[in-house]
Amino acid sequence: MSEKLSGTTAIVTGAAGGIGAATAKRFAREGAALVVTDKDGPGAHRVAGEIAAEGGRAIACRADVCDLVQLEAMLAAAKRALAASTSSSTTPDRARRRTSWRRRWRHGRR
Repeated sequence: MSEKLSGTTAIVTGAAGGIGAATAKRFAREGAALVVTDKDGPGAHRVAGEIAAEGGRAIACRADVCDLVQLEAMLAAAKRALAASTSSSTTPDRARRRTSWRRRWRHGRR
């Protein structure tokens, strides 16, 4: 395992198969902690289990990222699960961009 992404957390959507699963596994090999997200909950759990079996850190979340309620629940679950062992690297600029994204989402400008 490489450590290029050590200390980071990545959220990969559509990660139950195909390109999303390959991306999640690659990020894990590079040292990132993963939130494996997909509408296919069992598929997301399978991929997270494969990552864990290879020595990576991953949690699975079933979420439709087009649904704001599910998206926010997934983000909250990710924070709870990964916060204990991952230090926060959110800068004010990143926080501002995240807030702006949520504001646009709520007002229908995607």
